Amino acid sequence: MSFLISCKNLNKRCGEFKLNDVNFDLEPGYILGVIGRNGVGKTTLLRCLLGSYRIDTEGNSGTVKILGKDLVKEPVLYKNQIGFVLQNFPFPVGMTPIELAEVYGRYYEKFDMKLYRELLDEYQVPYIKVTTFKNGRSGKTQQTISDLSTGEQIRVQLAFARTCQPKLYIFDEATGNLDVEFREKLYRDIRELTATGECSVIYATHLVEEMEEFADYVLWIRKKDNEGYAHYYGAIDDLKTEYRIVEGDMETINEIPKEIILGVGRTENHTEAMVRAGYSEFSDNVKRNMRYADLKEIMYYVEKGKGE
Repeated sequence: MSFLISCKNLNKRCGEFKLNDVNFDLEPGYILGVIGRNGVGKTTLLRCLLGSYRIDTEGNSGTVKILGKDLVKEPVLYKNQIGFVLQNFPFPVGMTPIELAEVYGRYYEKFDMKLYRELLDEYQVPYIKVTTFKNGRSGKTQQTISDLSTGEQIRVQLAFARTCQPKLYIFDEATGNLDVEFREKLYRDIRELTATGECSVIYATHLVEEMEEFADYVLWIRKKDNEGYAHYYGAIDDLKTEYRIVEGDMETINEIPKEIILGVGRTENHTEAMVRAGYSEFSDNVKRNMRYADLKEIMYYVEKGKGE
């Protein structure tokens, strides 16, 4: 099987925290969602994949390749295949969007300035400012990135990333400052990026419900004893088949064997329990009140306690 990105035994120590032994492979044309609570190492992982952090390579650990290009041995060829959109703007904000492209676009073989300008217009980035003077005349000046809103800065990154025409796109908490309309457009764009079967997307977010919008696979990172580790990697649908929610009164919940209950949630008007799906002897009453759990519910109950 030919993988677009292959990550083997990735380790990274940052102070007292360590991201420990992360493994995954992703084929072209798929979207991988990286999920987990804040502080478990999602951003650390992405910075390692981007080459911003040097991965630990003692022994046999720390191998990351994109289309066979090794992050450590062939960093230029590796990074040329990556486009990225990050929550914190990664370029100098004193530049104008056009200056950014002129300076950093030259590092990408396929960068296209004409396409970049078209995408800035498509994303409605106001990079040209029209000023009217007292004498009635007007003039045009380019706005610096610092003049743009946080959401507009995200759009600049997206335009730049798409213009580089990479094979792998990495998004880190990209939608936090976008309005609902543009967020939906971003989701459509992400689906289109992978529709040809040539590109893949890695998308990290704490908004787990986003993953059910478009992710094919999930990498769920958890934290224990100051170490981040991969709790689950695989198809999102496979993860959801492992759990069920039973809704009903406490009489119904008490019919479930306690050893397969991962957690119980109660409000004044509602009681539910998360259970493992493999048990085969549920009562008819329990089965009638059972449904699939969504990803947010799975994370909530597993993180809460008995999910190991």
